Amino acid sequence: MQKSIDRRNFLKLSGIAASGLLLEGFHGVMGLKGLPTSEKMKSKYRVGQRIPSICPYCAGGCGIIVTSLAGKAVEIEGDPYHPINEGALCSKASAYIQLVNSERRILQPMMRTNPRKGENEDPRWAPITWDQAFAIITSKVKDALMNVRIEHEETVGGNKVKSYYRWGIDSPIAWHGSSYWNNEECYLAKKMMSLLGSLNVEHQARKCHASTVVALANTFGFGAMTNHIVDAKNSKCFLIMSNPAESHTMEFRWVIRAREQNGAKLIVLDPRYTRSASKADIYARYRSGAEAAIFLGLIRYALFDKPEYVDWNFVEKRTNAPYDISGNRLDDWRTNPNSILNMLKHMVERYTPSEVERISGLSKTKFVEIAETYMKNKPGNIYYSMGTTQHTNAVQAIRAQAILQLLLGNIGVPGGGVNALRGISNVQG
Repeated sequence: MQKSIDRRNFLKLSGIAASGLLLEGFHGVMGLKGLPTSEKMKSKYRVGQRIPSICPYCAGGCGIIVTSLAGKAVEIEGDPYHPINEGALCSKASAYIQLVNSERRILQPMMRTNPRKGENEDPRWAPITWDQAFAIITSKVKDALMNVRIEHEETVGGNKVKSYYRWGIDSPIAWHGSSYWNNEECYLAKKMMSLLGSLNVEHQARKCHASTVVALANTFGFGAMTNHIVDAKNSKCFLIMSNPAESHTMEFRWVIRAREQNGAKLIVLDPRYTRSASKADIYARYRSGAEAAIFLGLIRYALFDKPEYVDWNFVEKRTNAPYDISGNRLDDWRTNPNSILNMLKHMVERYTPSEVERISGLSKTKFVEIAETYMKNKPGNIYYSMGTTQHTNAVQAIRAQAILQLLLGNIGVPGGGVNALRGISNVQG
């Protein structure tokens, strides 16, 4: 019988084969020819340079160790001391060496030599040196600044001198950052733009999850996930609106660990049946784009049907529920119609289980089962990703998630939070 090979085993075998071929290529220099494979591996670690780094493929930021021989990467493995992946790697990271050693990888600046642009035009990219690239960039920046220079006179040390300045967004210079940069590099880029007098600073982190940034920043003051990935081990229930079992594999390990060690329940809401859904205690399919209605319905269920699930002490001390819209504290906030709490209740009152079913297609029975399971098992953790963010009402859907967590007291506690799963290791700063 022929043994089947799945994708993961194929990648492992490919990596072993590639490492073996590379080692054979160095045998004349390293003196490895004729040694058994195990001895070759031992020798490789003795002579190779092991460099710790971070996987670039998703927001998990898993630790990797790259082994380099004669300046060429020959193996990539998980870092056993890294807190997130603990030495494990997903299939994407296991195949990372293919990207590092790819012949198509750009290793130096490229300059367009064909000024004509169009669908059928060859840009004719030509390699240039870093010195040439820096010279071109600095020349263009200087020309842009000089062409719009605003001169004015000021007195310095008793002498009149001419100076110039920029007014922020009117500057001709702009910078767009990358989430592959670390915090320190982004800080220096912002300092550089300030030195040039420009406020035109943009960043990739604000784009793909723009709805996350707006919703969570307006709720918590910071537009990123509220809890660490490892903290998921403290959760008692997960409400997942994404597919981390496939797309964020190392993060999902902590979900499974919470189930195995903490008895956590796993609820997956997804229009598709996914790998994450296959692991769920409760899976529910709903109409895509109806996330806001579902969470507004959950808020209503907590406030009207099961107020005993609301953490009233947390709501009073840590939210604006006891205040009116002008910021005045109300002693009778639980009953006063002008309190933020009762304004919220008025807004969500119509999202009954029947109305949620009409909007989302999620049956009343399944909705109540989800509500009871999630609210009984605290602390609860909400995971979501691009399936939630890419809708015109995404900001309000994520705001509803955050409000639900505040009502249940699942914010500021181990195992709680509203946690966006994003695509690049430093996209959340």
